[in-house]
Amino acid sequence: MQIICSKQCGFCSGVNYCVNKTLELLQSNKKNIYCIGQLVHNENVIDKLENKGLVIVNSIDDVPRNSVLIIRAHGAEKSIIDTAKEKNIEVIDLTCGKIKIILNKIQKKK
Repeated sequence: MQIICSKQCGFCSGVNYCVNKTLELLQSNKKNIYCIGQLVHNENVIDKLENKGLVIVNSIDDVPRNSVLIIRAHGAEKSIIDTAKEKNIEVIDLTCGKIKIILNKIQKKK
């Protein structure tokens, strides 16, 4: 049997950037970087990131004060960002640029 993979196979550019930037941050001196929900929907990648120090939590309430929070490529609600600021959490926004454009358009319509 021959298996042919498409040239477009793999992560989109936004998710690819998010994963690479997270790996870069984890390799720096920062320990215990948090993410609300899985960074990507790929267990192998998640395992690799967790082994390097990424901590996946379910809520902003699970992120300790004075820590680092990655906003994944899908973005996050404004309330999460606001709570993070109140808890003195450093927020690293890795929201995909295309998603940001859509979110900005939605905000303008409100």
